[in-house]
Amino acid sequence: MRGYTLALSLSALLSTVTGVWALPAELPFEGQLTNARGQPIEGEITLELALFAAEEGGEALGGWSERHALTLNDGQVRLVLGAQNPLPIDELGGPRWLELTVIDAEGSERLPRLSLGGAPYALRAAQAESLSDAALRVLTEQGIAGPEGPRGEPGPAGPMGPQGPAGEGITPGMFEALESRLWCLEHCHPSVLGGCRARSCDGAAHVCDEGEAVVDGIGCIAEGRVGLCLSGDCCVPQTCAELGRACGDWDDGCGGFTRCGDCSSGVCFGGACCQPMTCADLGRQCGEWGDDGCGGIVQCGDCGSGDCNAEGQCACSGKICPKMTGFNFICNAQAHCEYTPVDPSGWRAHNIWIWVPPGSFMMGAPIEEADSAPNDRPVHQVTFAEGYFVAKYELTSEIYQACEDTGACVDLNQDDTARPQVNIDWNEAIIVCNWLGGRLGSHSEWENAASGPVHRLYPWGNAPASCEYAVMNDGLDGCGQGRTWDVGSKPAGVSYVGALDMAGNVREWVEDCWHTDYNGAPTNGGAWTEGCSSGANLFPGGGFNNTAPSLRTAGHTGAAPSYRNDNVGTRCFRSPPGQ
Repeated sequence: MRGYTLALSLSALLSTVTGVWALPAELPFEGQLTNARGQPIEGEITLELALFAAEEGGEALGGWSERHALTLNDGQVRLVLGAQNPLPIDELGGPRWLELTVIDAEGSERLPRLSLGGAPYALRAAQAESLSDAALRVLTEQGIAGPEGPRGEPGPAGPMGPQGPAGEGITPGMFEALESRLWCLEHCHPSVLGGCRARSCDGAAHVCDEGEAVVDGIGCIAEGRVGLCLSGDCCVPQTCAELGRACGDWDDGCGGFTRCGDCSSGVCFGGACCQPMTCADLGRQCGEWGDDGCGGIVQCGDCGSGDCNAEGQCACSGKICPKMTGFNFICNAQAHCEYTPVDPSGWRAHNIWIWVPPGSFMMGAPIEEADSAPNDRPVHQVTFAEGYFVAKYELTSEIYQACEDTGACVDLNQDDTARPQVNIDWNEAIIVCNWLGGRLGSHSEWENAASGPVHRLYPWGNAPASCEYAVMNDGLDGCGQGRTWDVGSKPAGVSYVGALDMAGNVREWVEDCWHTDYNGAPTNGGAWTEGCSSGANLFPGGGFNNTAPSLRTAGHTGAAPSYRNDNVGTRCFRSPPGQ
């Protein structure tokens, strides 16, 4: 333990000594708690108090005790005795002691007993050695101790402290003065007799006369409650209930403050605990939005390279960008919302997504398009009521390896690189996209992300296909390397929304199955998985060993779900947040 000392303030001690007689129900109690080094105690403690008769070994008077949980600042102790358990009115006569025990995280420590009322009978010369620090403080601060006496015989150190060179001691006359003083406190103090007038007192003669002078700053009683003399009147501080406050500090009407505590959640506004509205509550992503309901402003930040529209939504060229948890947002060069992981380390460097907003496009190839086929027609409008996310890159072997490491994906024995994962079948593509938080896209989602609302021959436009735009067979497989390249190696081939390698490198599994033409195809953007012409599933996009006709945005072929090839991979898609 810490060697605690509780030093009561003089006004608190004197009002306590006399207040037992004046206010049996409740007593103000103030002081400072310090440790053995004299340092004020900070933080949480519990102070346990019990009232005893002066005789040793007696039981607490009326069984009275209280326990107060306190949070100390600069060691200040402020409480009201009897607030929890009324003081035993019938047993307060005569000498009595207040016993205090401090309980903290290290255990409990009992402090020296404090004499309350009846003190003249308890402070006898024979008991001088057991005077508490608090009693000595009364003697000293009240000027009762008088001048120093002659040097006495050296004696053992006691609670009074070690002997000093001046030979300080306590003379019997001091106790007579103290008895006189305490009689005045118990029988002539304004807090005993009521009112806030000064009184002249002769304690030795037991005479008390009221004067005319006003006394301020002392304790008083009004309507059975403890107050404070203020401008000659007894002012009773207002409580939190009387003020109608549940939190905060408020003028108590007597020159002080009534402390109504803090809010466990939210903020204190107007004396009530208030939960401020959030950006999510308001459906806002950005900007500042009026009163938060608790006296503050709802601040939702900015959109980085995007714009904050009038509805508080981040947008790129008017296209609203939904929030994507765990990702940062920018507007890419194609004016679409692009999302990069907050943590872009390792495989996450290629886990980048692009938002494709709601809208319509014309799917398929017109009959006059060179190298088109009947399965590319009829051209038909597809409308997306909801937007979706498309991966900026084809699924890399790094990402697939991370899925393998968790046990969610089977081992495909491919190096951990930034090149596309190949030799992956349709079901494995579904599993890895689900692990990544996405899914396989529908054929119409894929073609919309590649071409955009106005049909393009290739993802980059209508310029002839070449190794400037795609990893393809431009005379040699893989532009001369005979294999796939790292994803994103052909930035000139960027699609309408900003996706890379949507033509060349690898063909990309989608959810749809094979149909000989588009008659009866869905027009809502969903996958076409019914009425299949064969057991094949589709993979548009062309691979590193395909020539220009296979790289068309409308071009597509298919194979059985179990099909594997070194020019077949996948690209993942995601539904809007909340779906």
